[in-house]
Amino acid sequence: MGVIEYNRKRGLKIRAKQTLRTTTKKTIHALIITLTTMIVILAGVFLALTTESSGKGYELQQNKIKNETLKNENDNLKAKLNDVSSFVKIDENEKVGAMQSLETVAKTYVTVEDNKVK
Repeated sequence: MGVIEYNRKRGLKIRAKQTLRTTTKKTIHALIITLTTMIVILAGVFLALTTESSGKGYELQQNKIKNETLKNENDNLKAKLNDVSSFVKIDENEKVGAMQSLETVAKTYVTVEDNKVK
C-alpha cells in the first residue's frame, strides 16, 4: 500500500495552546476595559442628572423671584384701585358733579296695562 497523504483544509487554523498566564492576562485586560467603560458611562449619566437638577433649581429660583415681583405689583395695583375708588376721590371727580341727581329726573314706571297685548 501506498503512503496516504493528508491534505489539511484551507481556512482551518490550529489553535496554539495558551498558558494559564496568557489567559489570565487577557481576562485582566478585558475586566479593566469593561470596568473603565462602566465608570465612564456612569460618570456621564451622573453629570447629566446633576446638571439637569441644578438647572431646574436655578429655574425654580428665578420663578420664585418673578412670583415675588408679581405679588408686589399686585399689591401696588390693589392699593391704587382702593385709592381711586374711595368715596373722597369719587366725590371730587368732575364727572360725578356734572351728573343729574335722581331727585330731579322724572320717573315713569311700566304698569300691567302697558304690558298687555292689544
